Parts: sequence; structure tokens; C-alpha cells
Amino acid sequence: MRKLILVVEDDPDLRETLLEVLEDEGFEVSIAANGREALDILETRRGAALVLLDLVMPDMDGLEFLRRQLQSPALSSVPVVILTGDSKGQNEARTMGFAHALAKPFREEDLLRLVFDYCRPN
Repeated sequence: MRKLILVVEDDPDLRETLLEVLEDEGFEVSIAANGREALDILETRRGAALVLLDLVMPDMDGLEFLRRQLQSPALSSVPVVILTGDSKGQNEARTMGFAHALAKPFREEDLLRLVFDYCRPN
């Protein structure tokens, strides 16, 4: 069984690029355009190994997603890697206990190194 990674990113081009890069490495990937969609996916598709999360998004931003995820016993153990260029939001998220942060723009190699630190495809 392949490891599920949830990509939460409102930029459609970046979201699709991340999807392709991760699938090429053997991961199963779900995508969401905002935090609300991401929570719905996590609640219906149990067993996510990692969440790659943008902070600045419409509808429900990354910080609100983190708050709600951490309140749910079923979801709180899923590690979250923040993908953002927003240093203020990154500092706030750090106090909430996310796994790691990767500043945008980032290199593909740096992203994959982080992903492989948290999960490897079977």
C-alpha cells in the first residue's frame, strides 16, 4: 500500500506540480484547494502519512486548518509540513506544533528530502 500525502494548496499550478512530483516518487496523493477541503479528505480517507499545507488560502486558511486538525483525536497525529512565504504565519504555526516548514519558493529536492524524512513509499 502506498503512503497517502495530502497537498493543500490554493495555487492550481503549484498544486498540480506537487501532485506530479510526488506521484512520480510512488506516493498516493490527494489534493485540496483550502483547509475545509483538506479536513473533509482527512476525515473520509483515513491513514494519511503527511500533509503539505499552504498557509494563505481562501475559505479556510492553513492556520485554521491546523487548529481544527489538532482538536481532532483522529487527525492530530498526522504530521504537517508548512509550505509558505508568509513568515508571520509560519511563526504562529510553529507554536501550534507543525512538523516542519519549507519556505516558498522551494527546490524540488528540498521538498522530496522532507517528504522522505516523514514517509517512504512501499
